[in-house]
Amino acid sequence: MIRFLIPTMLLLAAIFGVGCTGSTPTDTPVATPTFSPTPTDTPTPTPKPTSTSTRTPSPTATPTPIPTSTPIPTPTPTPSLDESGVRYLALGDSLAAGVGASDPTTTAYVPLFHQFLLAEQGEDTVLINLGHSGDTSSSLIAHGHLAAALTQIGLGDVTVVSLDIGGNDFSALVPICSEGLTPPCLTAVNDTFTTFSNNFDFILDELRMAMDSDALIIVMTYYNSLVHPDCPFNPLAPLGDILLEGGGPLAEGLNDLIRSIAAIHDADVAETFGLIGPSDLQPDCLHTNDAGYKIIADAFIDSF
Repeated sequence: MIRFLIPTMLLLAAIFGVGCTGSTPTDTPVATPTFSPTPTDTPTPTPKPTSTSTRTPSPTATPTPIPTSTPIPTPTPTPSLDESGVRYLALGDSLAAGVGASDPTTTAYVPLFHQFLLAEQGEDTVLINLGHSGDTSSSLIAHGHLAAALTQIGLGDVTVVSLDIGGNDFSALVPICSEGLTPPCLTAVNDTFTTFSNNFDFILDELRMAMDSDALIIVMTYYNSLVHPDCPFNPLAPLGDILLEGGGPLAEGLNDLIRSIAAIHDADVAETFGLIGPSDLQPDCLHTNDAGYKIIADAFIDSF
């Protein structure tokens, strides 16, 4: 029996690697496999397909043009005398412009006087109205209105010039003299009249030198615009008479200066003082209504 066990045990020891000496077997280390990561292929980017169609651009809005002001037409050269007849030039303040008239283009004194000239000088008499509201004798010069008149005269064929100026010089004195002919009032009157005299002399001198010797210059004296009962300065109406025609401490009034300087420059005078009453005036202490403008036009006609 033992004879069969020994070979069997030897066979088992051989199979399991166990020595007969009984020593503890040393395990042969098993190499641990190193795993290299499987290389990942870098993906080749897929090219984007080229479109065969052309992309339609977004519509661009048409820019709105910047509005421009309406161009001022080039003035038409004034025809010569044998083509257009003669010209009447009106120069002055708001009365020449027709303020207070129901229709400044037809019922003010300038268009009414023009109607008279059409009958006297021919239907081809052209009106040039350079009247400017608010002008004093100083601003008529300083603002270029006299220069504009001289330019028109230089073009030729101006046979008549009407001029009303000084009313706003007079009006500026009224509030200063509201307490009467006080020393401050008299000082202001003296300064204003001196300035007006120098300006009026200069204006008429320039007009006369620019015009033909047989051309007419007609200037206007002023009415008392304070007599309308609703004028805020109506209580000063007697003072207005003195400022216009002189009296008391004033040897001369505004109208006296107009007459004397006009005579120096061979200008005719359209007299309006004392002809225009309350019913012919606007209540603004300055202007006339249609009835008053008719009276002024008749004064110019009388001096023609």
